Amino acid sequence: MPDCVFLTPEIVYEVNWLPATCAYRLVAEGADLYWWHPLVSGSPDTIYEAGVSVRGKVTAFDHELADEEEYLEHMVPLDYSGSS
Repeated sequence: MPDCVFLTPEIVYEVNWLPATCAYRLVAEGADLYWWHPLVSGSPDTIYEAGVSVRGKVTAFDHELADEEEYLEHMVPLDYSGSS
């Protein structure tokens, strides 16, 4: 995909749309990962248990949208505070 960003620790500060809970961002800032992060918990299921996954919250996929403006119609407010 031409519009995908390959995340590396070096470009974290250039990608300002990353959520505060992004592991790359947290590591770059010297912060700990949240308890629900699979690298901490050892389980991929803790992100679902914590309620911080987008699973079941996606209302449209790229191939279903004709133009970028349609994305706004499908935005779902999510709480990514990480404290869940």
